[in-house]
Amino acid sequence: YWQRHIRTWFNQPARKYRRRQNRIKKAKALFPRPAKGPIRPIVHCPSQRYNTKIRPGRGFTLAELKGAGLTKRFAQTIGIAVDPRRQNKSVESRQENIQRLKEYRSKLILFPIHKREKLRKGDATEEECKLAKQLSGPVMPIKNAKPVVTLGKISDGQKKFGAFQAIRQARLHARFYGARAKKAKDAADNENNQPTTTRSATFLPPSLHTTHTTHRHAHTHKSIKNAQPSRSAIRAPPGQPQTTPTTRRERRRRARSKLMPLSLVAPAFFGVRRDCDRHLESRNRYAESGNHTNTPEHTHPHTVAVDRVLKCE
Repeated sequence: YWQRHIRTWFNQPARKYRRRQNRIKKAKALFPRPAKGPIRPIVHCPSQRYNTKIRPGRGFTLAELKGAGLTKRFAQTIGIAVDPRRQNKSVESRQENIQRLKEYRSKLILFPIHKREKLRKGDATEEECKLAKQLSGPVMPIKNAKPVVTLGKISDGQKKFGAFQAIRQARLHARFYGARAKKAKDAADNENNQPTTTRSATFLPPSLHTTHTTHRHAHTHKSIKNAQPSRSAIRAPPGQPQTTPTTRRERRRRARSKLMPLSLVAPAFFGVRRDCDRHLESRNRYAESGNHTNTPEHTHPHTVAVDRVLKCE
């Protein structure tokens, strides 16, 4: 079971030694070139989360090589990585990599390929070649700059400043910028197009100067106590009939009572059919008593109702 399914790591020290020997062998094969490979450009990490960080890229673009005065073929022979697929999306990044190439070119020591009496432009002398050392680390390493924090005393204005309110106001202005600009433009156009006319003010009694104040819009008023009640909440003075219903439920109830037929209203108030005889007897006794007149105002209240019930039947 152990030989087939369990993998051990007893050869870890030997692997470490073997990797080290391979690195030494590779560096000797690359001498005098850097052991870590060619120089890489500075690129920004993708996505909005990491685009503020920089890292080494795959290779320099053709526009960056042209800005540094190099060709693609020559750049590959002097230890510069080239990536023709990458495109520069900003002038800042292109200028930064061009400056990086120029700095690398100024520090570069070119060994002549063939021994000649007259050296070519840019080739190093024999003394410079003897003093040159192979670079074991990365060429011109890229480091993210750390922000510098400066300390100081907090002023009175900074103490009184409300950061939360300022942020909310900025968001509000950004949200309603277009609507407010359009409203101001329309108002200016209306003022320029319409002639100036005098308007007659209409004065209403104090009882009708009302403001519809609800719980949702109560915060728009400076004082809740000074807010006027709505028109639906105005009640008639004592001794006068109430013309406007007080609530929506009251208005609906009155509307239903007006539209309901008598065949449904009368039985609801005067009971079932067998109770009609009792109301007829009451009407007859009231007529025989002689304490009434023939005017509609003094008619017994049950008379009209019972007649309606009998007609509905």
